[in-house]
Amino acid sequence: MEVKQSTTRNVMVFMTDSADHITGKTGLTLTITASKDGGAFASISPTVTERGNGWYNIALTAADTDTLGDLCLHVTGTGADPADLKLHVVANLEADTYSRIGTPAGASVSADIASIQADTNDLQTQIGTAGAGLTNIGDTRLGNLDAAVSSRQPVGAVDLNADQSGVTIGTVNALGTQAKADVNAECDTALADYGALKGGTAMTESYAADGAAMTPEQALYMIWAMLSEKSISGTTLTVKKLDGSTTAMQFTLDDGTSPTSITRSS
Repeated sequence: MEVKQSTTRNVMVFMTDSADHITGKTGLTLTITASKDGGAFASISPTVTERGNGWYNIALTAADTDTLGDLCLHVTGTGADPADLKLHVVANLEADTYSRIGTPAGASVSADIASIQADTNDLQTQIGTAGAGLTNIGDTRLGNLDAAVSSRQPVGAVDLNADQSGVTIGTVNALGTQAKADVNAECDTALADYGALKGGTAMTESYAADGAAMTPEQALYMIWAMLSEKSISGTTLTVKKLDGSTTAMQFTLDDGTSPTSITRSS
């Protein structure tokens, strides 16, 4: 009997009366020892339930079945002949394997494999050596694809080592006007957003909130403010905006006399 490793399993044992060696012995308290994978017999204590007529159910625990290999049980009871059972502990039962594979689509797993092999052979025949069979499929889409590819500029006509700024490959040029307009628009937007960083354009005064990510413009204003106008009152450091009076940011010092750290508060 196969038993899955480290799982519970109920095993029935028949105890015969030692007086006649035939009649089932009832009312026994069973003593059970087990040998795991050829090891020495040692006592185990599974739950035993009498089922009648000399039959007893032994409820093996996961600890009882934790070792791969033969699991031999020696069962004794006062007034009864000893009984011996041999189980085989395996990593997976056959039923587990089939549950992973799933139900065969055909008569059996081997039949499904044979069907796949037949389909594969047929596909190989249709494709032919080096794909020659593809030209015989007859699908007009292949012809259309071939014509569309052929109408493009051949790769061999373009020297990638030379200046190709004036080369137009196939019909891509038909999309050039709109594509270039879209790119130009995006570039104009980007230049407008960051034109101030190039110089010559005044930046809009702005300061990032405490803990928020800042834009490049905000970072420059915050650095400038810390280096220019500010005031200290107790442990509060107040940084001013360009007008010299409006608060831009506030910080808390750890000491009003000899501060060693500063934390932004607003």
